[in-house]
Amino acid sequence: MIHGVVADGIQRFDKGVLAGWPDRCILYSQYASRRLEEQTCDRMTRYSSSAGKDLLAMKRFLWVIVVFALALGVAAMTYSVSFQDAVDNAQRDDRERLEIFSELISATVNRYRTLPFSVARNRTILRLLEGRASVQEANLVLKEIAKKSKSSAVYILSPSGDTLAASNFDTPISFVGKNYSFRQYFKEAIQGKEGAMYAIGTTSAVPGYYLSCPVELDDSIVGVAVAKLELLSLQTAWHIGQGTVLAADPYGVAILSSNSKWVYRSTHPLPTDELSLIRNQKLYPGKSLTPLFSQVYSRGSARWARVDDHDYLLVQKAFPEMGWNLFYLTSHSSLTLHSMQLSAFTFLICLVGMTIFLFVQEHRRNTLAELRLEQSRRTSRIDNEREESLRLLADSIAHQIRNPLLGIGGNANLLRKKLPHDDRLEYHLFTIIDCCHNLERIVVSIRDYINLVPGPAHEFSMGDAVNRARLDAEIAIEPQNIVNWSLSIEPARLRLDESLLVKALVEILKNALEYADKNTPAIRIHGHWKGKACTFRSSQFDTQCYFLHICDNGQGIVDEVLKHVMDPFFTTKTDAVGLGLTKAKRVLQVFHGTIEVFSSPDQSSECCTEVVISIPIEEMS
Repeated sequence: MIHGVVADGIQRFDKGVLAGWPDRCILYSQYASRRLEEQTCDRMTRYSSSAGKDLLAMKRFLWVIVVFALALGVAAMTYSVSFQDAVDNAQRDDRERLEIFSELISATVNRYRTLPFSVARNRTILRLLEGRASVQEANLVLKEIAKKSKSSAVYILSPSGDTLAASNFDTPISFVGKNYSFRQYFKEAIQGKEGAMYAIGTTSAVPGYYLSCPVELDDSIVGVAVAKLELLSLQTAWHIGQGTVLAADPYGVAILSSNSKWVYRSTHPLPTDELSLIRNQKLYPGKSLTPLFSQVYSRGSARWARVDDHDYLLVQKAFPEMGWNLFYLTSHSSLTLHSMQLSAFTFLICLVGMTIFLFVQEHRRNTLAELRLEQSRRTSRIDNEREESLRLLADSIAHQIRNPLLGIGGNANLLRKKLPHDDRLEYHLFTIIDCCHNLERIVVSIRDYINLVPGPAHEFSMGDAVNRARLDAEIAIEPQNIVNWSLSIEPARLRLDESLLVKALVEILKNALEYADKNTPAIRIHGHWKGKACTFRSSQFDTQCYFLHICDNGQGIVDEVLKHVMDPFFTTKTDAVGLGLTKAKRVLQVFHGTIEVFSSPDQSSECCTEVVISIPIEEMS
């Protein structure tokens, strides 16, 4: 009957009070952890503000470089595309212009092409060649023909090349009596062909285009009729657009150009034999015929020519009707001007646009940061009171649980002593007493976890703190064999609550001792500085950290267990609460530090399980 009453009391107590207590404790631990992270984030924001200013300035400087480089890249691309488009348009326009110019030259020359034939069939000219008309009569006729046709000069040559009559007989530059047998147009006409050539007059020193044909009587050539045209007036119509028009004779000598400085210069270096031929025919007396194009090269689909250290887009058109070549040259600077203006405008637009975008992003980021900080502070003010209330509630619940536990445990112990010896009854009484002890441990652990609040900070040595924790952990665990401790602690002095840090180290070392090899337990502790490596919630801070590595030579931890080792109330031991590493984690969060656990259960090593903790240098003196 006593057994039934006691068991029924324990069951009711477990369902009534204890059933909800673990849930409350877990909820409070989750709340406390969340609140601690929020407060720690706020403190880390203030803590990292001084170090973060330099980092922020560096990031801004890098962003300026990136924005400038991007804007420059877009501008360069715009320039390249715009320049290529300008080149393509210029080539198309230049070909159209050359087509127009060639038609203009052809129309002008064709208008006079029949003039020598008309002169050759004139009765007065034929009578002159027969000796039945005077030279004066022929001169007057030729003068009238030149006037009506608006040609520069019209004249008749004898079979030997002497000028018999000319339209300019009464001028200082009269051709009468001059011999032109050296001219190519005479040589072709005297052979019964039509002659044509461009040359500078040896008598008048005026350039012109010469047309000739034979004068025949009774199927024999008795002379040559010649008409000279001045084409310099055509150059006036060539001043169209921003380019330069050039007409070159069959030898490549520039004979007409909208740029007078380029006339009588060759488009390519002339061979010696061609130079001799030009001089023998006296085509361009007194002209040096220096090369005009120092270099002709291709770039993409376009041809370029270098003239007097300037580059020109070169478009060429063959003019087989007269044996000439027409060129249109557009300066590189005129093509790049628009492209440079467009690229500069694009650069400014990109720069302004990206700057505005970054400014908006920066403003948005700052606004969100201020809102989060203000919300954190506001939540902190509200939660401070709530946290204090929950702490009082937890203390009260712990007190309410401990009193019944003391009563149950004490009465069970008293019954064990007073009642007659009964193995079955004593088994149940011992079970009640053990359960009470376990519940008491849980209550004490939860109260310790709740009351993990840092006290006044003071300066201490990390080596001394490790030695204190080592001794406390050995006293708590009482290992069966002597522990082989391997300590390598780099000197460091910290300024924080030493006792709270020692509690965290004790929990870590207790776990290491419990899981170390039972026969030859070995624990290795290594502490060192590491610059610019502090992390908190996956955020990198530009500061130093002190790292502590704690290794044991146990069997390691499997992955299924390893991912839960920091969870509250998680344990693989039947007589443990499961808050050891959870306490250590919370303490390190208070100090803005971190804790990580690594394990290699499949490897035989002196360091199968390693716990790594870090503390920022700003907490050190």
